[in-house]
Amino acid sequence: MAEITPRRIMFEDLRGFAGLDYHDACCLLLSVRPVAGGMSPRESLEVMHRSSIMRNYVDIVPSKTNPSHFGDLQNASLNVMARLAARQGSGAASRVKIADHYRGPAAHAMADAFDAWGLSGQTYLNAVRCIDMAVLPAGKDRVALFVMLFVVAGCLQDPTRAAELVEDFLERCMGGHFSSTTLRLDNGKNDCAFVTSPVDSASTTLGLILREGSVVRLPAYELSQDPEGTVIGYLPTGTNVIGAPDGCVSARHLRIWCEGGRWYAQGLGSTAGTVLKRGVEDLTVVEPPSSEAGPGREYPPVEIKVGDELCLGGKVTYIVARGKIG
Repeated sequence: MAEITPRRIMFEDLRGFAGLDYHDACCLLLSVRPVAGGMSPRESLEVMHRSSIMRNYVDIVPSKTNPSHFGDLQNASLNVMARLAARQGSGAASRVKIADHYRGPAAHAMADAFDAWGLSGQTYLNAVRCIDMAVLPAGKDRVALFVMLFVVAGCLQDPTRAAELVEDFLERCMGGHFSSTTLRLDNGKNDCAFVTSPVDSASTTLGLILREGSVVRLPAYELSQDPEGTVIGYLPTGTNVIGAPDGCVSARHLRIWCEGGRWYAQGLGSTAGTVLKRGVEDLTVVEPPSSEAGPGREYPPVEIKVGDELCLGGKVTYIVARGKIG
């Protein structure tokens, strides 16, 4: 059975969450400009049977996506947002509900669909995180940006292009911008594919990626799901270990393991300690430096999730990433 496409994820979501059937959604999204044959995609829609709509628009595979079928997707996304507000309500609580849906379950479903087709679900989730951390002028909110990312990604079946169009709209129409911290791979190419938004990491394979300033360093390290987990340190021994690149990290500094479908980190009596960073200002001390720790005290495990950053010894930072690491 073929994997569900990102396009199908979008249409199914709009049907259930926005109340738009396939035809209505296509009316909002398709271009009115004539293409081959003299009719526009929007005009040809009116003479199509449902099976043709499914074949040509809903279930089209990513490799056969034709961007010319769609009109101005930024404006079309705002029209979708209006339909969402009409269905879910336009008050503050409803806007929070819409934002939570498109940064949460809808985002995860879209990312999984990209992964299933060999595209980068991580890039999509990173774009969600960029929206979450975007700098906005007073009086502006980011709800429409989450919706726009989802709709554009579904139409174009291209997470990178979707992120570019959202960033363009944010800067040009809202006077905002993504966070000034742009992560890139150490080959010099701009790429946030391995950086993910905060999500529930239950039953998910996790990995760690070393971050040095604004650069993420490969290779990435997949965390072991064996009961003993993975040990990180400057000179760790045994199997399932990650060697940290700085002497501020103790020989056996931190242990990470999966238990009951959730992931935990616990200090191993390190000299310089470990801090977990979640979001912009949320800091949790996993283990304080030995100079600040109580004599013989053992600190309890701390749950970690995708998008968290683990800072070891104040100098070495790993990003918690989702999925198998190649």
